[in-house]
Amino acid sequence: MSDAGKLQRDLQALVGAGAAPARKLPERPAATPVASRTGVAKPAAPAASGAGIASPLTEESFADREWHPEAIIASSDGIFTFSLYRLKSVQMTDANGLPVQLIFAAP
Repeated sequence: MSDAGKLQRDLQALVGAGAAPARKLPERPAATPVASRTGVAKPAAPAASGAGIASPLTEESFADREWHPEAIIASSDGIFTFSLYRLKSVQMTDANGLPVQLIFAAP
């Protein structure tokens, strides 16, 4: 007998040795049929107005912006200083024409 045949028999013996006995699930009774019928789907109700902001937002006037007080920031060596004006609030209008105010925290 060749080594390949012996190897094949040994592998089959190893695989078959740990196999569980073949079992069959018990028979189930047939399911009860459901009569056919026609259904009607109704569309979901639209969301109530005021539930959110309609995109896009449009800024009408740059002049309506509000700013936090000026902040003076110096460079690490103190030679240069910079004035920063940080945005406090912006007045915008959403796609439905309703006003939207964006308010930013103080830095």
